[in-house]
This record gives sequence, structure tokens and C-alpha cells, in this order.
Amino acid sequence: MEIELKNTLEKHLKSGVNLFTGAGFSTYAESQGLNLPVGDALKNEIIAKFPSIPRTLGLPQLCTLLSATKKNELNDFLRKRFCVTKYDICYNNLMNVEIKNIFTTNIDNLIQNIFKDSRKKYINDVNFNGASIAERNAIDLYYLHGSISDTSSDLIFGDLDIASAISREPTRWTYLRKVMSTYPTIFWGYSLKDAGTLQTLAQALNDHTLNQAWIIVHPEYIEEGEIDYYKSLGLKIIKADTKEFLIYLNSLHSENYEITNLEKNIFPEYSIPPNASVNHRAIQDFYQGATPTWSDIYSHLVIRTRYFDILTNSLDGGKNVLITGGAATGKSTLLMQAASLYQFNGYKFYIKDISKEKATAIVNALPNTPVIFFIDDCQSSLEALNILSSNKNFRYVIAERDYAYLSSSNHAFSQKKLNL
Repeated sequence: MEIELKNTLEKHLKSGVNLFTGAGFSTYAESQGLNLPVGDALKNEIIAKFPSIPRTLGLPQLCTLLSATKKNELNDFLRKRFCVTKYDICYNNLMNVEIKNIFTTNIDNLIQNIFKDSRKKYINDVNFNGASIAERNAIDLYYLHGSISDTSSDLIFGDLDIASAISREPTRWTYLRKVMSTYPTIFWGYSLKDAGTLQTLAQALNDHTLNQAWIIVHPEYIEEGEIDYYKSLGLKIIKADTKEFLIYLNSLHSENYEITNLEKNIFPEYSIPPNASVNHRAIQDFYQGATPTWSDIYSHLVIRTRYFDILTNSLDGGKNVLITGGAATGKSTLLMQAASLYQFNGYKFYIKDISKEKATAIVNALPNTPVIFFIDDCQSSLEALNILSSNKNFRYVIAERDYAYLSSSNHAFSQKKLNL
């Protein structure tokens, strides 16, 4: 199994993610002793059930034709065929994940069965009950193609259904897009055959202000150009079979701890200002070579490069990070982006210069509190940073042009293990 930005993914699996599931997600579920059918297998079963229909039609066309001529018979067949009677025990490992919302284009009731006896979480059917509000134990379920659990819903098959649903119900889609953007999303059970659905969804997620997204790809069925296509949509890659990924989830344990008593105004000279308090300037100044300001960092016109993901993945792995490079290569911009955007349960301080006395004051004031220091040009502050390094709860992201000087220093701080 290969996971892109594994440390970051594990952090989100423990703190909160969305799942967006397709047919491949339900591969290890059964109905009346038979695996749930996928793609051509379902088409063949429908043809066997309704032998008079044209065999040359694709699955969406078959379902459209039968919906017009034998709707009740088709619905009865689908509701029985996709009623889950047994599933692999590995699906229970989903209990280890902090799932916030599940969006699905599947019509089966696998999700409901997995969580029906859970003492930790319950499934809230948004179509029936509306979205849960401040319910920590609820997982909101949005079924986009209907569900056998909802006898009033139409059961839909076809790549273009989500796109057409967006045009029919723009207000509902705007709400769903907002919900999806609240947490990182894992697309699970899709392939290139679902390109229309994936492109519609990924374009909505691939926005400067939205969270990251991963897609699970079966390593034995990767088509030529498939990975490049997913990456072009902004998706990170997980190469794994569904069961392999479910087994991996068994190693996770949710981290529900939270530091709630942080003093907001402690050491305000080093705090990262919120966007609302920043005096904004024309972005042209930044692109003409001016030193970056917080105004630039919060602007959607300054992109985050792949180094941002690499940096945050290292932080999620508990590491210290050194950003090095020549003049005007974006070190300070990257440092400030990480300082403002990285989610951390503790204090974040941005430092350009700090005295030994102030470093001692921080150590004394925060002896047991996690802190990440984002340090720009640390040469002038090495003695102070040497004092800070005595606290094991402190971590560092450093932007420094002269790596040779830093690595040759005898200060204790410079001997800390750093990811370049």
C-alpha cells in the first residue's frame, strides 16, 4: 500500500474526514450470498432478469429504458439485490476513523449496517432528518443516487447524474459543497469509468480555500494515465485495495484530546494575525519583489506550491522542518503560509528575531504546552533558540538561506533533527 502525504492523511483520519463512496467501496459486502454487483456484472444481471431489453445498451441506458417501461419491477429487483445481508468484518475498522460526513453514489445499505450497533457513532440520514448540528456522535449520510433504505427515493445509475443534479438544484449543491469543504475528503470506490462524477466533484474541491482530497486506487487495475488524471484534479493518491485499506485503519485510534484553555493574548508580538485584522495591499507589490506580508499570504492570488504539502506532512509526522534556498526563492512565503494555515492543537508563534530573555519567558510560561515556532532567518536568534530547545513540547519550522552556517553551529538547537 502506498499513501501520498501519509502523515497528513493520518492526522485527518483521527481528527475528521468526509468519505465519498462509489461502487468499489462495497466490494466486500454480500446480498443473499452473492457479492454486490458492480458495472458490467450488474448490467448482465439486469439483462438476465429482463431478457427482452436490448443487450447493446449501457447500464445507464438500460436503467432509463426500464424506468420508463417497467419501473416497479426494476425497483423491486434493485432493492432486493442491494440489500446487504453480510459484510466483511474489516468494515468495522471504520469505527477507528473520525468520520464527519459520508456522501455516496451507492444505493445499498452497507453504511447503515456497519454502524447500526455502534456505541460511538450513529448514522444520521440527512434526507429524512436534516443535517445534525453540534452532534459529535452523528455521521451525516448524503445519498446522491437514492437508497434502498428510502422507499420514496429514485434509484439512479449514470455518470452524468450528479452534474445534472447540480443544474437542477443549485442551492442544494452549494450547501453540499460547503459541507464537503469543511473536512478533507477521501474518494473511495471510483475509477476512470466514473470520470464525469469525479471531475464534477473534484473541481468543486480543488479550490484555494478548500481542504485536501485523496482517492483510493486499486494497485492492480490502474489504467495508463489514470494517476496523472487524478492528480490533475488535485487529488492525492492512495494505492490500495478496499480490504487492504480497511485493515490499515485498524492501526488508527482517534485523538479526541483538545487543549481548550489556551490564553489568546499570550506573547501577542509573535502571534499570527487573523485575516480580518490584516491591512491589505495590492498583490502587485508581492509579484514585483516586495517582502511578503500577511496580506499576501491570505490572498487567493498567491498559490500554495507542492512544498506546502511536503512541509505540513512533515509536521504531521512530528518532525522539525528546515526551509532552505537562495534569495527570493519563496522561503518566507512558504513559512508564513504554513504559520497561518497549518492546523495545530497548541500555540503557533512567528518569529523574526527573539532575545534570550524572551525565550526564557516563553519556556517558563508554557512548560507543558505544545508550541510550533515558525522562524525566519534564525542566525540572529540562535542563542535564544538554544534556550527554547530545552522544552520537548516545542517544535520548529525554520527558513534559513545559509544552511552551511546553521549545520556547522555548535548550538544545541542546531543539532536537532531537521527535515529539509
